[in-house]
Amino acid sequence: MFDYSEWLRRAEAFVRGLDYLPGEWGISVACEPPLPTAAVHQLCKALPLGLPAPLFDLYTVGSANYRCTYHWSPNQLYLPVVEQVFPHQYSLYGGARFIPAGGLQDAQASVRSWATGWNAPADAPPRPGWELWHQSVPFLAVGNGDYLAVRASSTAGRFPILYLCHDAEDGGDRRTAFEISSDFEQFLIDWETLCYLGPEIWLLRRFLADDGKGPLEIDQPATELWREIILGRKKP
Repeated sequence: MFDYSEWLRRAEAFVRGLDYLPGEWGISVACEPPLPTAAVHQLCKALPLGLPAPLFDLYTVGSANYRCTYHWSPNQLYLPVVEQVFPHQYSLYGGARFIPAGGLQDAQASVRSWATGWNAPADAPPRPGWELWHQSVPFLAVGNGDYLAVRASSTAGRFPILYLCHDAEDGGDRRTAFEISSDFEQFLIDWETLCYLGPEIWLLRRFLADDGKGPLEIDQPATELWREIILGRKKP
């Protein structure tokens, strides 16, 4: 089984150690113990789609409430280096975080309400193009109305990760939902490689295939350049 506890430990250690780059930093760390298995089973029964296996393990082995985030505004010396990866951006943020176990029901209700329309009946069908919202279990609230979610049905034991865009219009150049990774565990591995960047779409888009619409494609020069910057290996 994937070692969620160790993954969370590394994410926390990374954020706590971000004091070597010049500029303004904001760091927040909060981590609670995991839930008892019985409590997560009860939670599964309360959720419309239950909890996909990787999320069950995350909350029973990892943490019931985990948030280790950072926000960096580079100084003028470092901005030209950062702009090599993120043009015209003056601050960057990221960090591992997940919807607290106690907030999963509200998050699920919010996702389903958005997909059907706020004034629609609870059992109304999703709007055209929004079906994936009804087939997904959110696990990370981006903060702008978007979510990362696990598709409830698996294929050969793999659970695809979807990015749910709340402001995408049907027929526009941004889809309401698209696959960002083929599997939850692979997403965690790739996200760690990107030093937990974002995950708001405008930050991850630099590392997405298909013209910024997924999936994550981190085997590229931009990945190594970003890692060199955030890990303090690339100097101005």
